[in-house]
Amino acid sequence: MELQTTYKEFADEVLKYAKDSSAVYIASFSLYAGITAHEGVVMKSPVADLLNGLKEVDADVHIVVGRPDFMECTKGCQACKKKYAAWLIRYNKHKKEWPGFNWKLHFASHAKFVAFKPTNHCIVGGRNLSESGLFDINITVQDEELADRLIWEFEGLTKQKGPIMTMGKYRGRPVEQLPDSYLEWMLLQADWKGSPEILKAAKDECKKRGLE
Repeated sequence: MELQTTYKEFADEVLKYAKDSSAVYIASFSLYAGITAHEGVVMKSPVADLLNGLKEVDADVHIVVGRPDFMECTKGCQACKKKYAAWLIRYNKHKKEWPGFNWKLHFASHAKFVAFKPTNHCIVGGRNLSESGLFDINITVQDEELADRLIWEFEGLTKQKGPIMTMGKYRGRPVEQLPDSYLEWMLLQADWKGSPEILKAAKDECKKRGLE
């Protein structure tokens, strides 16, 4: 077992095991590697150094980025819409900067881990693809059962087909799995503050089930 307390230690650990792996699975909450939503604004970032290092290895790199779905503080809040749109623009710019990675955006994941195959090393803890500058700890272990379980969970995130509930009693569940009564309740909410995509998915699911 190895422990990392700085971002550089974490990044060096990722690159060390990535060089001997055929596949690297990274689950991160949020994403910031120095690229902003504004045109031409790119800043030096230890996250960018890590991603550039991963470009040089032969492993397939798979990345799931967790991000809360759109929510408004009040109905029609333009500031909330602009903030959300800016984040999505920034995410897509990161994808364009590192197009060789397999990217997936997930609106109900807070997972933070790295798993490597076939070495079966795993890095778990608080650090991911967004450096806060705050103290945090990651731990590296080599355990085949844990690596397989993390990759299984990772693949479950990447197979998400429809929107995931980000609020309420069914938070974390796909819209298509909600009970009829809850779908109907959602459509009656005139002051819905959640994601428009989730509400549209609820309407589509109601129509598919003949509830309208």
